[in-house]
Amino acid sequence: MKKQEVSILVSVYNKEHYIQDALASIAIQRNFPLKSLEVVVVDDNSSDSSFERAREFLDLEDFSYKLIKASSTGGSSRARNILMKKAKGKIHIHLDGDDLLHQDCVYEIYHVFQQNPCVGFVYSDHASIRGETKGPIPRPEQILKIKDSKSDFDIRGFLRNKHNYVGHVKAVRASVALPFDEDIPYAEDADWIIRHGLAGVDFFHIPEVLYYWRRNVGGLSEEFSQKRENDYWHNFVFERGLKELENKKHKTRENEFISDSK
Repeated sequence: MKKQEVSILVSVYNKEHYIQDALASIAIQRNFPLKSLEVVVVDDNSSDSSFERAREFLDLEDFSYKLIKASSTGGSSRARNILMKKAKGKIHIHLDGDDLLHQDCVYEIYHVFQQNPCVGFVYSDHASIRGETKGPIPRPEQILKIKDSKSDFDIRGFLRNKHNYVGHVKAVRASVALPFDEDIPYAEDADWIIRHGLAGVDFFHIPEVLYYWRRNVGGLSEEFSQKRENDYWHNFVFERGLKELENKKHKTRENEFISDSK
């Protein structure tokens, strides 16, 4: 296996109490050589000690890493775009700085990509955990809810239901990865998924919990989610996606008509 085959991209903003646990969940990955792993962390100009705590942890680990602090707070989309530009791995796995990866996450995702060369985007089921959860492996009583994705990804169903049933672990081949829209302050994950679906990227669902999403810990996205504007942006990204899907269908019909007329 080549060095830095997989990059784990960690975005952080004011997560000083959680960032070391998030990074520890990377360090304990099973059945995957850490020498083939690269960790890239972008601190979105935190006002707490997130950056220092990340550096303190990473300096003691054996895997390759990059640690970057933004000069100003630009939001999660900009941080993730920086992460993707800096990453060298052929596979990108996104992790928020207060969440956790299951110990088999990297192995399972890498295996899917290796066995399915046409797949560009891999996602799994996930579980939400209590905000006060400590350590890289949550105990059963700390797990609030398991979210299974129930069905494989379908761009039409995704857009019509206006519901993000793609699990929190999101892994993409670097060769097909699209940038996040930095003009969208909320529902940026859904928008990113939609644009990959519209671009014809093949999705693969792993029906296992490979990601733990921490609830009720604050931060920019949670602050914004409490505002009414979140409904506007949620509807905006889905309506924009539906319009683009209809335009693509219309152009396809036009091309078919032209071909039949020749």
